[in-house]
Amino acid sequence: MHIKSIYIERTQSRQKTVSLNLSALNISVLYGENGCGKTVLLRLLNAVLGQEDRVLAEEKVQQIRIVYENDNRKEKEVRIICKEQAASDSAQITYDWSAFRASELFGMASILLCPNSGNASHINVSPDFLYWYIVEMGHIEHFRTGNDAQMLCDNLSQHIKLKQSGDGKVSFESQSDFSAPVLTIDTVDMHMVEMLLLERFHLAQQAAQDRVQKALFDILANACDSANMEAVDETALRMMLPTNQKKLIDILERLEKNALSDKIISILKSDDQKFIAKELKNNSLLAKLIVKMSSELEREEMPVQSVNKLKDILNAYIGPEKYIEISDDRIVIKFHSSPETHGIEHLSGGEQRLFILLTVFILEGDKRQLFLIDEPETSLNMKWQRGLMPLLGSLAPNAQIIAASHSPAIAEANVSYLVELK
Repeated sequence: MHIKSIYIERTQSRQKTVSLNLSALNISVLYGENGCGKTVLLRLLNAVLGQEDRVLAEEKVQQIRIVYENDNRKEKEVRIICKEQAASDSAQITYDWSAFRASELFGMASILLCPNSGNASHINVSPDFLYWYIVEMGHIEHFRTGNDAQMLCDNLSQHIKLKQSGDGKVSFESQSDFSAPVLTIDTVDMHMVEMLLLERFHLAQQAAQDRVQKALFDILANACDSANMEAVDETALRMMLPTNQKKLIDILERLEKNALSDKIISILKSDDQKFIAKELKNNSLLAKLIVKMSSELEREEMPVQSVNKLKDILNAYIGPEKYIEISDDRIVIKFHSSPETHGIEHLSGGEQRLFILLTVFILEGDKRQLFLIDEPETSLNMKWQRGLMPLLGSLAPNAQIIAASHSPAIAEANVSYLVELK
């Protein structure tokens, strides 16, 4: 599916009509003067996919015409037309969605990323400031004692801090769980992103652990049914073991302790590959178990691969002095020259913006057909801007990406990305 052009007609607007022909590539970068409607177009396109009458009504939309090419490369056109033109209240204005619902655009999954996503502003409201405010405004008389007022200020300050940090999970479900097929991401706190990544990572780890345990029982069951174990493929074993050795140890150590897993761990922990090969050659059951478990690990859940890929890409950008490390309960920044660690909220504005973009594309790149990004260059240095669009395109190769930008560096990798809003 590929959107080729968009035409918007509005009433009571400085620009009553807006038209755009998108790039034939999977990436389009919109350019134009400030106020020409780039942000509005992205917002309206996402609203069309979500069938949001209110958003279209607020922008005084009379009609929207979208030309697209379906999976069979057949060009089609869809029109969404206002039905209640005379209504003064935007909440009462509705649109005819029948043509849209009959088209292949219906059900298209999209995400709109706004400029401030990843840069949530935090206000530091201290207990002392709150107490000063109560006294200055004459509200202290409403408390029995000064201690009662101070206790309220302490609790209120802590509540505000938790709400802003995301530790209280405020708005986490609505902003960062990515469950909605059409989603707008405006403000996302870094703590929320960390929680999301760790949650998916843990689910995938548990799934991998369950599969390894099942592999153990499957091979043992086969051994009980057959007196002669089938010979293990030594070539497959040599190829799988170096890649999966540490992963197998980590998973087996998390399983309930037993003699068999202890035996496998003791062999795999050896640094002598010749010793490991000899032990497994002399014990076809153990060799078969390791091959089977390694095969299961190579079916590793996508979230584990995704989080590791995110870490590798981000470290290539923010290094070489510092790097991201993911543990069971936290994502931290570490330094090669120092033992100190920091939370990811201590990344710079540009690093946080990149973190958010990479997180969205790595976790959703194979699930969404359309990504809409308003000012992707926000807070990014010129070098990062130049490589951003090809990077995002590689993370979502089967999706269409439409970005609105004021920076020519964003399209430097390929000028064919550029499309002018008219």
